[in-house]
Amino acid sequence: MTTHWILEPRDPLVLRDGRPNVGRSAPGLRPFPLPSTIAGACRTRLGSDAAGAFAVPRERLDELLHVPVRGPALTDLATGELYVPPPADATLFRHEQGGQLRGYLLRGVRPHPVPEDARVDYDLGDLELLTMDDPPEGKPDRSLRFWSLSSTLAWLLGELEPNTEPRPLAELVRGLGAMPTERRTHVALTASGTAREGFLFETEGLRFVGRPPANGTRAEGAGSPLGLYVSMGSFDGKDPAPGPAPLGGERRLVYWTPSDDRWPSPPEALLDRAAEGEEATLRVYLATPALFEGGWRPGERSPLLERRDDLEATLVALSVGPPLSVSGWSLRDRRPKPSRRAAPAGSVLWIRLRGPGEARRQWVRDHWLQCVSCDAQDRLDGWGLCLIGVQR
Repeated sequence: MTTHWILEPRDPLVLRDGRPNVGRSAPGLRPFPLPSTIAGACRTRLGSDAAGAFAVPRERLDELLHVPVRGPALTDLATGELYVPPPADATLFRHEQGGQLRGYLLRGVRPHPVPEDARVDYDLGDLELLTMDDPPEGKPDRSLRFWSLSSTLAWLLGELEPNTEPRPLAELVRGLGAMPTERRTHVALTASGTAREGFLFETEGLRFVGRPPANGTRAEGAGSPLGLYVSMGSFDGKDPAPGPAPLGGERRLVYWTPSDDRWPSPPEALLDRAAEGEEATLRVYLATPALFEGGWRPGERSPLLERRDDLEATLVALSVGPPLSVSGWSLRDRRPKPSRRAAPAGSVLWIRLRGPGEARRQWVRDHWLQCVSCDAQDRLDGWGLCLIGVQR
């Protein structure tokens, strides 16, 4: 049984990703909760008794670790809309005339074979180059840190096309700006609960109370609470209890509320496009960061490229942002996990499928909103949750 939950933080969440806790160069750069952070919180909640104490014996930790978790996705608690990082193959440009903003242009990239007479400064191997058709002269606009799930699906399914005339941002994409952060100064305490003189430290948390700027602007007095949407399996036939529980550093509280919402199903139009012709090239969008054996690219251990008797899947190209350095704490081994680099959320992979049309349809069904990292435990932890789209 799989249950769906909304986690609503009461206070700013203190999260780490291997970089310094404070002193970021720009606002809004606190790391979004990593899949393993949410998976650990979900399993801890599943394994806790009625008093909130963790009650799973050590010999059953492996069973608990095999409970699958998918997410998180940012959700607007007022509307139920889900938000995910912008696709890496899409870029918004500001169009200005006479120093005045006239609107925005949307452009995308697509793979092209490397010309025989071309030389590149690194080894692409068998991958193709990504090129942009008709790039505008304006500056890229990075004000939207999240796209609505509906806008993301429209882009992936080819319903949202690049525009030739500048348009208001709100008419192109529904999205949210950078989430606000909040710093707090703390004092270290002695065993007796008194302050240790001179021992001050700061934490910087990601604030979920109040909506970030939507489409680059904030209406006066606007602000609806945000939360995290996750789904998970059950343990011993039971689901986690609703109510408050700690999450992240400083044991900040979040409220757990069951949700009737479900992840969307693969559209029929996508299944039909996948089955057309002799082969199909599809885009795979990562809604959460992915851990691949090749670092920034998946290997044969990823479900995306696994060998099948009736289907051949080949990686054609990738649009991947700067890597994430991730670590964590192993509940089973009781020690820090080794540091690894993850492909960030929003990355896009082009996969070419050769085989019968029905086999390609089934490939889409098998991977739609599933985790596609190379390691089985990473997939259970929620790394590499993906959506699938057509080639533009």
